[in-house]
Amino acid sequence: MKNIYPIDFKGLVLEGGKKINLRHIVFDGPLKKNQVLVKLYYSGICGKQVEEYNFKMGKDKFIPHLLGHEGSGIVLDTGSNVKHVKNNDRVVLHWMKSKKGGDAQPASYRYKNRKKYINSGRITTFSEYSVVSSNRITKISKKEDLKIAALMGCCLTTGIGTVINQSKIKKKEKTLIVGAGGVGLSIIVGLKIIKNENITVADIKNSNLKKAKTFKKIKTLNLLKENIK
Repeated sequence: MKNIYPIDFKGLVLEGGKKINLRHIVFDGPLKKNQVLVKLYYSGICGKQVEEYNFKMGKDKFIPHLLGHEGSGIVLDTGSNVKHVKNNDRVVLHWMKSKKGGDAQPASYRYKNRKKYINSGRITTFSEYSVVSSNRITKISKKEDLKIAALMGCCLTTGIGTVINQSKIKKKEKTLIVGAGGVGLSIIVGLKIIKNENITVADIKNSNLKKAKTFKKIKTLNLLKENIK
């Protein structure tokens, strides 16, 4: 598929503090070693991306650049040394390195009809297409829902990993989850995997607590309405 280049597409570009714009972008190709071209179908929005948008991590020396590090899509082309995925494979894009594939040089994009270039990391997902390192993608079954699969790139893996890899919570221990957002709900999934049933979820939003209650045997606390020491 080397004749598909250059590719012209739309993407969100961070161009300054709290300055993000939808731009026409061009990737001239071809792919380099360990690079994979993916057509994006869905992307998650991580708290780290919000911090980048707000310049919470200090001055950003890579402006302008693309954003996003969790999503799902379909492989369109692969560079040299890529063996674990091929064209038309469905994949999850994730910020954490996998044991398959390798780091690639970050792709260079340019504004359409302008010579100025746009930076990127080894994975970006806020665009119609993305060139990512091969160790940031994992093949999934063609039967999987790509919308749900996008959550595996960060949200679900963070929550489940917190339970199994970091906290190492035991089956019979009491657990308190503060915040029933995407990661909080994913922590519940992790606790259910290890068969922990003594779970309390605290939040300030009833809508979030209602989502938590969709799991069986969950106690909830509204931190604004209940007197809690």
